[in-house]
Amino acid sequence: MRKRLIPLLLCLFFAGAASYGGGTSEPAGGPKKLRAGIVQAVDNNFYNNSLTFAEYIKEGSQGAIIIEVYPAGQLGEERDITASLTEGSIDFCINANGELAKRIPEYGICDAPYIFANVEHMQKVVMGDLFKPVHERLRKEFGIRILGSLYVGIRHVVTNNKQVRTPADLKGMKIRVPDQQPSIDAFKMLGANPTPIPFGELYLALQQGIVDAAENSYSNIIGPKVYEVTQYLCLTGHIMQNNYLTISEKTFQTLTAEQQKLMVEQGERICREGTEQMIDLERGELYQRLLGYGMIPVEADVEAFSKLAKTNLNGSGFDAALYTKIQAYK
Repeated sequence: MRKRLIPLLLCLFFAGAASYGGGTSEPAGGPKKLRAGIVQAVDNNFYNNSLTFAEYIKEGSQGAIIIEVYPAGQLGEERDITASLTEGSIDFCINANGELAKRIPEYGICDAPYIFANVEHMQKVVMGDLFKPVHERLRKEFGIRILGSLYVGIRHVVTNNKQVRTPADLKGMKIRVPDQQPSIDAFKMLGANPTPIPFGELYLALQQGIVDAAENSYSNIIGPKVYEVTQYLCLTGHIMQNNYLTISEKTFQTLTAEQQKLMVEQGERICREGTEQMIDLERGELYQRLLGYGMIPVEADVEAFSKLAKTNLNGSGFDAALYTKIQAYK
């Protein structure tokens, strides 16, 4: 059943605005209305980041722009929202590397296991000179503009009946992954049986035993209440992940030069603030919440998993030379 749309409106007023052909039509003499579609639930820091970004745009545009935030996949799964960015029928999204890799394959390397040393290294890579040409291709060829990079968190394996401590424990295990090739490749490298399932179907897939396990960051285990249908939090730390705050290029080009500058500056601001928030949450509150929900932490042999990933890098679907280059990037 299609979910009821309950957008949270941040209302602003703008006299004499030009007509808009993007995600939402603007009334004559009214504000420019834009839509942000995200798959994350309301109990997720990205939802709060989206609302804060909308507030920054409201304030900075002096009432010229409304951003309506639709969480929890109300506008569709990420693949649908991303296609709508290109069309200009949705204005903003928070995109995973795996989804963007369907368009520009280079994004996929960022979801390779154990590629980043820490969050600072990750942000330098994805927003630095190495990836600027990749972002420009995405903008020119697919009409999607990157505004900034948000830290998602470190991904871990969650299971109901089996503890995963070593690669041998994961071997052959049917594990839910996003419907994105880099995630499939990553778990093939680690010896599992990756099964692509949309994020919105994750809970039922675990509840009904369609898969034996899943993997995600703390916030995306909490958001869809995965802790209700799993027992073990296996601390594999296999992927350190970022997402991108994106805007439709068609929408961006309807803005004045001043509004474009505002979008760029405030996009960078919320990504910086959101990343700092997530680092703090991950170290404390989110982990403790999962323990409070009854999840049992399991220490995994991260060194053994990392060694296996690097052993299986050639022929994995990831660019081995680029993997090495990123690990050495300063």
